[in-house]
Amino acid sequence: MPDPVAIAWALVAASAAAAGVAIVGAGLARVLAVERVRAIAWPVAVATGMVTGGLLLGIRPVGLPGIDRDRFLLIVVPIVTAVEALVAALRPADWLRWILRFLIAASIAPVLLFGSVFLVAPPPPAGMGWSAMERGLGFGTVPLVVVAQWAAAVTLDRRRPGLLVPPAVATAAIATGVATIVTGYLSAGLLAIALGAAVVGAWLVSVPVVRAPAEGGIVVALACQAATLVSGHFFGALPAWMAAGLLALPALPWLAEAFRALAGRNVRP
Repeated sequence: MPDPVAIAWALVAASAAAAGVAIVGAGLARVLAVERVRAIAWPVAVATGMVTGGLLLGIRPVGLPGIDRDRFLLIVVPIVTAVEALVAALRPADWLRWILRFLIAASIAPVLLFGSVFLVAPPPPAGMGWSAMERGLGFGTVPLVVVAQWAAAVTLDRRRPGLLVPPAVATAAIATGVATIVTGYLSAGLLAIALGAAVVGAWLVSVPVVRAPAEGGIVVALACQAATLVSGHFFGALPAWMAAGLLALPALPWLAEAFRALAGRNVRP
C-alpha cells in the first residue's frame, strides 16, 4: 500500500491537472472564439487528471497486450476520450453519438478480459472458461446496463448543467476505488480514486471559470468507472451485487430531481 501522504499528493495533482486542462480549454475557446473548445476540454481534463494521479502513484502501463490495467490505460481511456472529444467538436446527431458510446461500452469487457481464463480456458467441468451462452449474456448485458447509466447521467446533466451529476460521478468513482482496494485490487482502485479527484478538479473550475458542458467528461468518467468494476469483479474479489450498487450511484441525483418535481407540483398558487 503506498504511503497515505503520497496518495494525498497524487490526488491533489490529479485535481490540479484536470483543472488546468479545463482552464486552458476555456482560454483557447476565448482566443479562438470557438466555444465548443470548452466542451472538448472536459473529457481530456478528466482523463489527464486520472492518468497524472496514477503516474505519481507508480501506476504505469507496461505494454500491450499486457494485463487488464495496461489495456485500460492504453486502449479504453484513449478511445473513449478521443470519441468524446470528437463528439464535443463535431456535435453529431444524438443517435450517432449514442451508437458510438454503445460501441465503446460493448468493447470494455472484451478488452479487459482479453487473454483471461474466462475467455481462453474451456468451460466447466474441464475449466473455468465461459460457455458461448455466458459470453453472449455477459458481453450483451454489460453494455446495455452501462449505456443506460450514461444516458441517465447525461440526461440529468442536460437538465441541470454541472449542478448534480459531476459531484455524484466523482463520489461514485471514489467509492468504486475504495471498494476495489478493499476487495483486493489495489492499483485499479487507486486509479478510480484519482479519477474521482480529476472530476472534482474539472468540476470546481467549470462552475465559476470554465462554464463548459460536462457531458463528455461525465461519459469518460463513467466509462472508467465501469472498467474498474469489471476489473475489480473478475480480477479482484468485488462482489457482483456491490458492483451493481456502485454502478447505480451516479443515478442517485435523479431522486433529488424527482423530489424537486413533486415539491413543485404540490405547491399551490
